[in-house]
Amino acid sequence: MAQELGSDVVRTIRYGSESPDAPDNFDEYFTFTNLFRFERAGPPPFHARGSFWSIGDLVVTEHRMGAVHAHRGAEQLVTAPADHLTIMTLFDGTLTHIAEQSRTAGPGDVLLIDYARAFDYRTDGHSGATVSLPRAAIEDRLGPIGTHGLLPATAETRLFAGYLQTLVRQLPDLWQESAVPVAAVTRRLIMTALGPEVAPPAPGSLRARAHAYLDAQPAGTFDVSRMATALGLSRSRLYRLFGGDGGVRAYDRRRRLRLLHLALLEEPLDTPLGTLGARFGFMDLSSLARQFRAQFGHSMSEVRDHLPPSPRPGAATDSLESFRRAFQGLSNGAG
Repeated sequence: MAQELGSDVVRTIRYGSESPDAPDNFDEYFTFTNLFRFERAGPPPFHARGSFWSIGDLVVTEHRMGAVHAHRGAEQLVTAPADHLTIMTLFDGTLTHIAEQSRTAGPGDVLLIDYARAFDYRTDGHSGATVSLPRAAIEDRLGPIGTHGLLPATAETRLFAGYLQTLVRQLPDLWQESAVPVAAVTRRLIMTALGPEVAPPAPGSLRARAHAYLDAQPAGTFDVSRMATALGLSRSRLYRLFGGDGGVRAYDRRRRLRLLHLALLEEPLDTPLGTLGARFGFMDLSSLARQFRAQFGHSMSEVRDHLPPSPRPGAATDSLESFRRAFQGLSNGAG
């Protein structure tokens, strides 16, 4: 049974029980998601409990679970597509992440999990915390992420692991108006932890030069002909370079929309939407509103509200559904 706590603080959704004699809740726990195929990895009863929070564009969880094997393979990638990233640290126990390699994480370790890629995980039981976020929140700042699994034990990853453990202890008492600033701090720490592990376009590659050219232009002012000339390319070759993105104009528009999405979460709430839009090259607010909704599935005002809709009083299943939608929403900006 899920339980909602708080009114003026960030909403906490809790499930499961701390009691050692609580009933088996394997089926209840895994109704949250169809992202995996789950199998028991030990005899019943299976016990899981945890808490969920939505802050800014992040979904944060704290959990304890029993022995389980989770499989996300080709079938799940098609039937339950997702394109978000999850950063996880363990407090106790172990978890084995199986993708190109099999790596086992223990207390204090940090994993990066890419839901657009296949993987399994196995655990005999552990507790930990996760932060899940849209891919664009990281890749638009650091470039494409190459890691899928256990991150090296560095000062930066250890710092993030300690921060996340403290964060989930404090979130039940966090005021709603603090949610977006705290989300911004959390994203920055994630990027610090991931910085050495990303795989941006090779320096000097044509793709890297094209990205650098776009980044250097005042937002919304680049011209295809000038860009082709600057890179020494024909217009047709420039289009082929960004063919997988729908063309260079489509790529640039999505890039600017993603940067605007981040700015909505980080700028003061009284900054006019028209002012923010113009900063990223969108001069027509009504046209921007349509493009923003088409890209992300929600409005700019809804981003600023940054909290999921309040469920009807006493409707536990509605509370669970709000978090299912929150996890789904992490992939809305993919593309």
